Amino acid sequence: LNIPLLKVDQTGATAVHWAAAFGHLASLLECLAHDREAFSAAISIQDRKGKNPLHRSASFKSGCTQLLLTYASPEAIEQKDVQGSTPLIW
Repeated sequence: LNIPLLKVDQTGATAVHWAAAFGHLASLLECLAHDREAFSAAISIQDRKGKNPLHRSASFKSGCTQLLLTYASPEAIEQKDVQGSTPLIW
């Protein structure tokens, strides 16, 4: 796996954001197996709209939310986006 898990794109999103949004559970599991610490850290990264991968997974109902919750820090679960919503609002 040659994907830097903490690198952000022009929207502020990481590979974990995109995989979570589009329900790529296998990709998330591969990221987790490759670097558990970076995977957990990536869950806390907020994009330009203040959304972390948990926000994306929950709002798109992608089916990856349980995995992300398992490895998310308590702070990531409580992070608010620019509208003041936590990932658990969905």
